[in-house]
Formats: sequence, structure tokens, C-alpha cells
Amino acid sequence: AELYVPASFLERRFQILREEKINVLPLGDALDRLWAGTLPERAAAITFDDGNYDFLAKAHPLLAAYGYPATVY
Repeated sequence: AELYVPASFLERRFQILREEKINVLPLGDALDRLWAGTLPERAAAITFDDGNYDFLAKAHPLLAAYGYPATVY
């Protein structure tokens, strides 16, 4: 199984989130709102399993372009 996805694949996923009007929240905020019962409809949090150079070079610019927060483990 592949461990990485091409930037074009990731960007298409971000496009879908935007098209579907998904509320992308920082993970901490999403969890707090979930526990408080104030999570908006159609909410999501974006996480990445690693913070290697490919994240900085490929994913981070896409996140910035779409204005999406993410958590990197």
C-alpha cells in the first residue's frame, strides 16, 4: 500500500471539501465543539501522520491556498 498520495489527489480532496461546503476545523476546536454539542453540520478535521519534508513541500502550500487548518502527528 502507498504511504503517500500525490499532491493532485490531495488537492482534489480539498476541492471536494470546498464544493460540498464542509466546515474544516482545527482538530482541537472540532473535539471541543463535539463534546460541547456545538459542532457544526458537515464538519471535518484534517490530520496528517507525518511532518516530513513532503508535507512542507506539497501539503502545506495546498492547505494555505485553501485556508484549511490541519494537525500533523
